[in-house]
Amino acid sequence: MRVVIDHATRRAYVAEERRLQRRNRVYKGAVITFDKGRSAFECLVRNQSENGAKLTMEQTFALPLSFGLAITVDQTARHARVVWRSPTEVGVRFEERAS
Repeated sequence: MRVVIDHATRRAYVAEERRLQRRNRVYKGAVITFDKGRSAFECLVRNQSENGAKLTMEQTFALPLSFGLAITVDQTARHARVVWRSPTEVGVRFEERAS
């Protein structure tokens, strides 16, 4: 059982599978950046699809609701928005960055 916080509804619930696409298990280093690049955290991408990913880190409370995510091995950078979070994991949806 995993209790997560849904930021859209501001409620905690027991997580269930709601993804539209299957995510592939991976183990990739990544860097989260926000505050115009002045703040950064290292994390691990634990599963990933075309539309999102699950990230693990020591703690998630300091993360904003949206941030940049650079996946080291893929040499890619995406904009991500938090869908759910627990104390050490966060689920994100990849978004197009507004111009």
